[in-house]
Formats: sequence, C-alpha cells, structure tokens
Amino acid sequence: MLSGFRPAESLKGMGTGQKAGGFSLRRLLVGTQFAISQMLIIGAVTVTAQMEYTRKADLGFQREGIVTVPIPGRYDAAKQNTLRQQLGSLVGVESITLCSQPPASDNNWGTRIRLEGRPDNENWDVNLKSQDDRYLETFGLKLVAGRNLERSDTVRELLVNEELMSKLGLASPEEVLGKKVFDGKRGFPVVGVVKNFHNRSFHEPIHAQVLMSDAGDFDNCALRLHMQTQKTALAAVEKIWSGLFPDYFFEYEFMDTRLAKFYEQESIVLQLMRLFAGIAVFVGCLGLYGMAAFMVARKRKEIGIRKTLGATVAGVLWLFGKEYTRLLLVAFVLSMPLAWWAMNRWLDNYTFRISLGAAFSVVIAADVCGGSPDGGFSIGKSGFGEPGEVIA
Repeated sequence: MLSGFRPAESLKGMGTGQKAGGFSLRRLLVGTQFAISQMLIIGAVTVTAQMEYTRKADLGFQREGIVTVPIPGRYDAAKQNTLRQQLGSLVGVESITLCSQPPASDNNWGTRIRLEGRPDNENWDVNLKSQDDRYLETFGLKLVAGRNLERSDTVRELLVNEELMSKLGLASPEEVLGKKVFDGKRGFPVVGVVKNFHNRSFHEPIHAQVLMSDAGDFDNCALRLHMQTQKTALAAVEKIWSGLFPDYFFEYEFMDTRLAKFYEQESIVLQLMRLFAGIAVFVGCLGLYGMAAFMVARKRKEIGIRKTLGATVAGVLWLFGKEYTRLLLVAFVLSMPLAWWAMNRWLDNYTFRISLGAAFSVVIAADVCGGSPDGGFSIGKSGFGEPGEVIA
C-alpha cells in the first residue's frame, strides 16, 4: 500500500480507494478481526457449555452436601467405630460412611478378576473400593439387583456395577448374583449389582467396579450434611475428630470441590478464552468506532445532501451499517466451520460431552451477535447429551 501511494492522486481526492487483489484491504483486515473475535467467542461459549454439563450431569451418585474427612494414622477399629458413632449422632449429619475413596476419585486401585467357572482372569482391569454398609445410602447409589453389603471389618462379599456385568457378557444382573469373583486366590460371592456411576472424570468411560468391605482400607469418612446446618455441623465434626486424632490437623473437602479438580485445566482454558475474547471484542469496537468516524468525515457532504432530500436518520445509519453487517456475516460464515472443527477436536478428549448440533449452533449465533463471551447464555436440553451417553 505504501509503495503504491501517489501523492498527486491523493491531493485530487482520488487516493482513498486503494485495493488489494480487487478487494479493499480495509475490509479484509476488519473482516479478519471480526472472524478472530467470533472464533474466540464460539470457543468460550463451547467450553462454558461443556463445563456446565460436567457440573449438572447425573454422575450416578449424590454430591450435594457431601463432605469427606480423612482418617489419619494406622488402622484402629476402636477409633473407627467411635468416630462413626459420635459423628452419626450429631444434629445436621444425615448419613455417615467410612470408605477408602468416594465414588469419583483420582485415586483408584485396579486389579484383574476371574469369575467362578471360568479358567482365566479377564483381560481388563476393575476398580476396587472399600466401604461400610452405609456407603450406598450416604452417596445415593442405587441397587439394580440383590442386596447391600452387611457390616464387616473384613471382606466376605462383594458388590459389582452394571459395567462389570456387561464386560463379563452376562445378560441380566441376576446371573452374577451368588457367583464368586476371584482376585488371585481369594474368591467372594457377589450379593448385589449397583447402577453405574462415574468413578473418574468425563474424559474417561465408566469403569468396571467391585465394592467390598475392608476396614483396613478405610482412609476417609464421608458425611452427608443438612444444607441449612452445614457450618454448625462442621464445627461439631471438627471437635469430635480433633479429640480422636489430636496429633493431626483437621481438614475437610466438599465433594463438589473434589470433582472440580478433575477439570482444573479446562477452567484455565476457559478463563484465558474469555479474556482474549473480551480483548478482541474491545479492540474490534475501537476499530469500528474509528472506521465509522472516518467514514462520516469522508461522507459529510453526502449526508448533508441526503438529509436535505428527506433521508431519515435510520436511512443514514443504514448507509454505514450495511457494510459492517455484511462483514460480520461473511466473518461468521468463515469462522463458524473453523471454530466448530477446533471445538469438536477439543471435545474429543471427553467420553461424555455436549453435542455441537443445530440447537447449539443457534445459541452460538445468538451469543456471537450479542457479543457476550462471559456467559449468560442458555441452552435447551436438546443441545446436550444425556448423562452417561457418548455423543458423536
């Protein structure tokens, strides 16, 4: 542009329409800026929607009002029983269970199993969890067949989930009831089948689970608290816990906080995308203001003539706005496929994810036109996959 500048034409008012490849360089740069802003907005909306899905989806267990407290030190049956009795009698504590880990955890113990009547171990791993007889009640896990474990300090019987039954090739839950599952040389009967629940983040599929009762593995105490008396109940819990374990510092963690740790990286990505989308929109608005002021200065005489001939304010505004509207639409048409491809690649990291279908595209279009990358959008049920469903 600079090398092609001609002072003589500029003085005659002929140098304002420089072209680049037959297309205004100004329009090309502004359209590119619009496309970048829209891609960032689409990305922010998509990441926000996936995060909302992970927060609201049915995990197969209750997470509201659940607090986990570690049980320090070596296995002590007397202290465990005292802790369970004293905490269970507190006002505001609806249910209490001792366990190795809550249903969803980043600390899972895996092993190979063999079903009674089969010669070899299965070629896939199962996750083992230890808990007492109040585990299902506290976390709201549902039995689809059989019964719950009886209270015991040692392993005597097992619960399995539907995924394990499916991997074993059994058609109905009743087929596995009463059969022994072997972990090495030890074998214990299956007394119940639990409805599937997520034991890890949505990045991974639901794994085969074996639930058993082994007090030596109880590392956590999980309590379901009444929502209105949480602060009072936690203070009472701390008092009892500190009395039993005076050499350790009391700490607790809500289940929602535990689950949020699965998606720390996504939270950082979301904050960065919102930041850059906000910057891009702000810079774009500054550019639009400058261009509009420039065009008004250039067409001052034309505007005066149009007003004299009876043009309305809306008509004059449309004279300038139609060019930007066209640029916005062209930028959206170009940016939408690129953003859709990039976001689908990002969502491929999830086994359980939202669907970027037609309903979601309408929401994105509305957000891009509204320029609100910081949330505030809404999406219908059709825009999401059902919990536990893999969305292609």
